[in-house]
Amino acid sequence: MVAGVDSDDAELAAFVRERVDDAVADAQSGALRGRLAMAYDANGFDEAAIASYSQAAELDSDEFLWPYLRALLLAHQGNYERAIEDLGRALAIDGDYAPAWLWRGTWLLDLGRASGANEAFRRALELAPDESTRVAAEAGLARALLAQGAAEAAHGLLSSLAESAPHPAVLRLLANSGRALGKEADFPSVEPAATALEWADPRRAQLDDLVRGFDGRLRQAEGVLSRGDAEAALDILEPLRKQRPEDRTLLNNLAIAYAATGKPATAMETLQEGLRLHDDYYLFHFNAAVAYEERGDTRTALMHLDRALSLQPAFAPAHERKVLVLIGQQRHDDALAAVATALAEGVQTASMMYRAGVVEGSRGRWGNAIGHFQQAVSLAPRLARAHLALARSLAEAGRHDEARGALDDAERLGAASADIASARRRIEALFTSESS
Repeated sequence: MVAGVDSDDAELAAFVRERVDDAVADAQSGALRGRLAMAYDANGFDEAAIASYSQAAELDSDEFLWPYLRALLLAHQGNYERAIEDLGRALAIDGDYAPAWLWRGTWLLDLGRASGANEAFRRALELAPDESTRVAAEAGLARALLAQGAAEAAHGLLSSLAESAPHPAVLRLLANSGRALGKEADFPSVEPAATALEWADPRRAQLDDLVRGFDGRLRQAEGVLSRGDAEAALDILEPLRKQRPEDRTLLNNLAIAYAATGKPATAMETLQEGLRLHDDYYLFHFNAAVAYEERGDTRTALMHLDRALSLQPAFAPAHERKVLVLIGQQRHDDALAAVATALAEGVQTASMMYRAGVVEGSRGRWGNAIGHFQQAVSLAPRLARAHLALARSLAEAGRHDEARGALDDAERLGAASADIASARRRIEALFTSESS
């Protein structure tokens, strides 16, 4: 398989051509074919990588990497059945590699095969070489137990795990197990978008050293940045600036990384340079708005948000941010108008609807508040605070039975005990007042 040798990026093309030439020169070498597959894999040539991994595995049937890395690629494409088959071949070669068992358990759960997932996570836990693997294995085992109906065992495991590793994903699972048991949660509710658990995978990490070319390294940095490691992202991004100092995506990611590493002045300088070069790029205006807001300059922040929305009218984060800034300034009419503008653009988020409901509720306009909170609940059914606010609004509107139902939902979803008790007292007081 030949791919990438005609890339516009000279560095990437030369690197891939060298690997292709090596594989052609010794066509019976599984190691060289596997090295070519890894070059394809690291640089986004997925189909060529999958085919080349298969060839490498045929030529070098004792090497763990070839079926293992092919399995990861297949799973990335959503082909879990074939991925599990390849993973089985890899584990037959080396059954003591804990990350492989974590992947097996994860994919089996995705396929609804909880019993096999349970066994895989237990094996990963036995082999766990570090903390990230242990936490992922215990959390995975808890997920499998929940899927098998063993909520009590899952809750016990997660209660202990949450003390040593209070990761949002662990807390979310703990809440799920508590609800399955009908228990009142004694922990804060977790937003639906809580980040997923990750674990160390040294063999997969070998691909990181094979990324070549500006675009490949930029994608790599974006992935690192999305995982929260801004320092590591800067190590990749700063050298790229010497290659393409005016690239807008690079400058935007640099600004984000500088801000995340406690360098707001450098972040602002980078954004200003980006705006000078690319005033028509909406992300520069959005991130500039965030930076100005953090400095307390909400007037300039709103100016940049408006500019971002003029360039990208359906950009949800800018709509959300504008509503938040306006509410912070007590400009409630403008905030509601901003919500209406977002809805006209087809943008509707749970966070924005929740805030609109709070504004309407503060004015005693309970019908409008109920509508907004119902939209928030529809968009994020597990958002406990939206159910709680809906319950309060329904009660104020005299819809007491519906209010009690919404409050029960908030309680099951882990709303704080004190908030539940306060809302229940208010509902009963209103009911008693109207009945007398």
